[in-house]
Amino acid sequence: MEIKSCGKRRDMLSAAMMVALSTGLFSTGLFSTGAFASTLNQNVSWTVDRAGTTAKYRVVAYGDSIYAGYNGSVSNAARYAAPTIQAEYLSALWNADVESIRRAKSGAVASDVYQNKIVNERSYMQAASTRVVTFEMCGNDGLQARSAFKAQTGTCNYSGLDTAVNNCKTYVAAGMDYINANASPNVRLKVIANLYYPGYNADNVQSACRDASTGATVNLRDRFLPAITKMNYWMCEYARQKGFQCADSFAEYMGADTDTNGDGQIDATALRYRSGDSESAYLTRITSTLRSTLRDANTKFISATSSYDYIQSDDTHPTFTGGTVSAGLWGGSTGSGAPRYTTFSGGKSPIWNQYGHDRMGWSLSTYNPATPASSAPVVQAVAAVAPADESANARSNDVNDLARYVQPGDPEPTMGELIGALRASGEREGLAAFNPPGTSPMLRGLVVPEDFKLPAGYVRHYQTTDEGVMLAAILMFAPDSQTVDVNGRRLSIPENRVVPAELAPRGLPIQFIDLPTGK
Repeated sequence: MEIKSCGKRRDMLSAAMMVALSTGLFSTGLFSTGAFASTLNQNVSWTVDRAGTTAKYRVVAYGDSIYAGYNGSVSNAARYAAPTIQAEYLSALWNADVESIRRAKSGAVASDVYQNKIVNERSYMQAASTRVVTFEMCGNDGLQARSAFKAQTGTCNYSGLDTAVNNCKTYVAAGMDYINANASPNVRLKVIANLYYPGYNADNVQSACRDASTGATVNLRDRFLPAITKMNYWMCEYARQKGFQCADSFAEYMGADTDTNGDGQIDATALRYRSGDSESAYLTRITSTLRSTLRDANTKFISATSSYDYIQSDDTHPTFTGGTVSAGLWGGSTGSGAPRYTTFSGGKSPIWNQYGHDRMGWSLSTYNPATPASSAPVVQAVAAVAPADESANARSNDVNDLARYVQPGDPEPTMGELIGALRASGEREGLAAFNPPGTSPMLRGLVVPEDFKLPAGYVRHYQTTDEGVMLAAILMFAPDSQTVDVNGRRLSIPENRVVPAELAPRGLPIQFIDLPTGK
């Protein structure tokens, strides 16, 4: 993103100071320097340490908060974000140790990921042990354009959405070109992950602005869906053109693993980018032909009777499991550990479809090369560069990194406090465009024992806390179900589809789930 001048940011200082003083942020120095950083480097190195092996290879991942493993904390992130999960699959496939290097920046737009991660931290992918390079970007371009559009009144201006799409196209192509020119010649796989649509249900509301032609308000989702679809098309199309693979996160998150429209295809499969698609054909398929099969990733159906919440309580970032590691205000971390799973039946872990990050990691893994060795080594000239500091916890020199402005011993704000202070200062980019944790609270419903046989029209729904803990399933009505009482009269189904006690199926124990604090 473009870094605003300190002069302009100092004009915001008084408002920021009031919030900072009330939250303890002022004493940290985050807002006392006039720097007003709005992004956060969250770098992690984690080695999947497989017993009885000596070979060690590397997966390098560049990106924003998705690959960072963001979990609503200023100081830690998920240990098993999608690229590290891909490394687990590779470790089993190659019977080797695999080092997952995640160089990620939460709140960064595509240009920022390109320049400050892919280009400035290129030495990570130039290591001789590197076999996979992956990246993702553009999510924050979309979030910031969405936030700006939601704030509009008067006549709607759609140019911000167009700019986000064009910037995404520019820097995706540039990122691929740069990786092709600078990655180690030993790299066997280059793969990009495209975007899912966070807040799909929340955006199904009308704008505050009015269309210049009709004079009417517009549906936010109807405007945003084509924009994210165009971004996704060009991620996958450029991948096809430039020797990359494309992991289709949109399809994996937004479509059921069943055939809900009777077209003979699994919804998630039907939504995937198809090699050779034109932009118009892909756009029509996603926004029109298969529009009815799109569902918010808060309820990802893996079967007709089970759904999982793939999105954290900020209604933006993927759920995860496996604990957290240090990454954020106080620096990153380096560590290692045994793989959670040593074998993968059918190429899938037992939890591949239960968490957002595990689903994305599996999707990346479907392109894993069978062996780490290059069958036809290529001599590649790589421009000499000063090696980057390989320690994941090295302090940042990035002027737009919040970690630059804190010192050990400073009080630690919550992410909600930080987002609030940034917004109070007038900032709308970077982390300020994120929803705070708790935006989409966990649902309180009736617990469904695993051995209880569900009648037609009901489903189990599994939720995960922002700390990566999955809770017992609650009872929900199936999508589009029509429930009637004993007299055959249609009953009103709650908007969130959570089944109230009086409509529970016969024989189900009436016990409500105890929700933890947080999500």
